[in-house]
Amino acid sequence: GTEAAEAKKNGFKVDGAVAYTFPFGLSPIFEVNSSFETRNIVSLTPGLIYAVTDRFQTRAGVQVPVTSDKEFNWNAVFQLLYDFK
Repeated sequence: GTEAAEAKKNGFKVDGAVAYTFPFGLSPIFEVNSSFETRNIVSLTPGLIYAVTDRFQTRAGVQVPVTSDKEFNWNAVFQLLYDFK
């Protein structure tokens, strides 16, 4: 209703990630996700990226909340990425 619409209007999200690429295809990644709407939620996601080919990657990590306002205790995240060139 009106309260949810007002929260989305006044809320914002901030996300960022840092990764380091090793020559053999396996790379660590550290991601920070935050949402400031009706609750203040910040979570950290350490994980790994594996480059199968130049255009195909897999990613996996564990998302852990670091604030008292949280949507979950922890979350496993898996991604398959393909670059269509």
